[in-house]
Amino acid sequence: MLCFAPDFAVAIPVDLATISLADTDATELAALADSNAKRFQSQVAIDRLTSGGILSFLPDMRSFFESLLIFAPWTLRNVAFGVTYALAVIGIWGFFGGVIARRSVIELGVRTSIGWVPSLKLVASRWRSIVWSILMPLASIAMLALIPLTLGALCRLGSIGATIALIGAFPGLLVMLGVGWITAIAGLGFPLSVCAIVSEKGADAFDGLSRSAAYLFQRPMSVLCILIVALGVGSLGYWVLDLVLDCGELFFLAAMSLGYGGDLIQVVSRDSTTFPGLLFIGLQSVLGGLRMAYLLSFFWTASAAAYLTLRWEIDHTDFDDLDLQELGEPVAIPKITEEP
Repeated sequence: MLCFAPDFAVAIPVDLATISLADTDATELAALADSNAKRFQSQVAIDRLTSGGILSFLPDMRSFFESLLIFAPWTLRNVAFGVTYALAVIGIWGFFGGVIARRSVIELGVRTSIGWVPSLKLVASRWRSIVWSILMPLASIAMLALIPLTLGALCRLGSIGATIALIGAFPGLLVMLGVGWITAIAGLGFPLSVCAIVSEKGADAFDGLSRSAAYLFQRPMSVLCILIVALGVGSLGYWVLDLVLDCGELFFLAAMSLGYGGDLIQVVSRDSTTFPGLLFIGLQSVLGGLRMAYLLSFFWTASAAAYLTLRWEIDHTDFDDLDLQELGEPVAIPKITEEP
């Protein structure tokens, strides 16, 4: 946002009441209102995506991509923002998600814990493979996009070009299916791919991508059962965490108000521009961050458990058959010598 703030994110809605009707006809007003409505819709989609949490992430993906690809104008700044945003999300999720997944697979598979520093070093050494495991499908999608891009360029030739483009769109439906298939592998398989790269010995991007695709589509019912169980356990854990945080917050703030002798919360939250108001907003942000931290950590822990389960079911690999380089080389048991 600091470097490549897109046009639809910095657009200020126009107050149509301030426009002189004598200088602007109805057509221009309608076009201006439609343009601002589309910009507002794009901003709403991005706000929901970035602040709505994980639970609202998937339903808003369609609106997010529609706002980027259809409503927003294709300018150099918008493209730079989209590329930078995607790479940042992939890099951040790949690194920190890989660290959590690495600690989770070791704890679930070997029943032991490893330190943060060794986990950071291992994930840092394989971070490029994690990033490439999702960039490779995206690169394939970009290559396939050249076909509809060419068909769209033919439409500039008029009715003849549009006719040729629409006729070519029928066999191009295979390209649409291919893009959808690759997108499903890249999006749904990304957590499993990260778990594979941080779990297997000498794993790279190809290993993670192939394992995630195989595990997702060879046992769809197993994946569905795992998702149902993970959703139930995660929701129960989040309910307990939310109850603990709410009870603690209410007790703490009620005690502060009792010591103040009035409704302290109403006083400090009345004006968010004051320093106490900013501190109160910061306190609420910390509590919200704890809830989000639980969601992220549970997401990657559940992904690690799902990966170990699917690997055991499909490849018949034991849970403790992992890359255990943080634990050091195994020490052989000394041989028992017979007494003379």
